[in-house]
Amino acid sequence: MKVYSLYSDNKHKINKLVESKNKNIRIIEFSLLKGSNEIPPHFHPYGEDCAYVLKGELTYYIDTHSTVNLDKGNLAVGWTNLIHGYKNMSDSSVYFLVFATPEDNLTVYPEGNDLDIKHIPLNRRVYNCLDNDICIASPLSSFKTLVVDGIYQELEEKGVFKSFLDLEENILYTFENEKVELKTDKPKKFLKFSCKDALL
Repeated sequence: MKVYSLYSDNKHKINKLVESKNKNIRIIEFSLLKGSNEIPPHFHPYGEDCAYVLKGELTYYIDTHSTVNLDKGNLAVGWTNLIHGYKNMSDSSVYFLVFATPEDNLTVYPEGNDLDIKHIPLNRRVYNCLDNDICIASPLSSFKTLVVDGIYQELEEKGVFKSFLDLEENILYTFENEKVELKTDKPKKFLKFSCKDALL
């Protein structure tokens, strides 16, 4: 198990926080300061990246010209061929995680109507993890919220990378090819991310 405390400073950064042993799965920590450069709308034909807001308000592209505002506790899915992008239009910094897979997912910045772009309803793209229970999956990965009160365990699964984000404390626990064990002294809600590492 590895443990990471998140958004420890106020600097603009894009930090590869976690990478699986075969570099096929990444969790990237972003902090965008007020007025910082955006990450323009794009999509991945061979992979995905999904964003979870830790603090602040994130302006998130859902197509090349439309955005929605995400707050702390919102998860936005950028499954294969779904447009996504990020900018900070608020008066303070925004901190978020991106869960990305695989390593060579190719980034495409579309011009006009690209036939590869998929569109799904907003209620299947943005989820409030703090107030709701979620359980969603793509062919590559899955997200699920769970409450741990005491000891929580999962058996080792070969070739599976798992992370558990403490939604109250913003602490990330990661497990790769090992048994999962979390301990809490009070009920805590976690966001579980699970992904098979195809290269294992």
